[in-house]
Amino acid sequence: MYHLAVLYPTRADLADALTRLDKAGIELEGAADHGVSEALYLRDPDGNGVELYWGSAARVIASDLGR
Repeated sequence: MYHLAVLYPTRADLADALTRLDKAGIELEGAADHGVSEALYLRDPDGNGVELYWGSAARVIASDLGR
């Protein structure tokens, strides 16, 4: 595996993940605002890339689920 992406349903959920990472002392490799999404980037213990994000896809999925 090279990269794992986790889609959060709301921006608030992504912000909560950032808070939990900070409290756990886990450092980010970066963060980005792609216009249609916002993402946090880090590495797992094996060195694989992990992307935590929310954005347009999350809004569509949440809408489909009636949220």
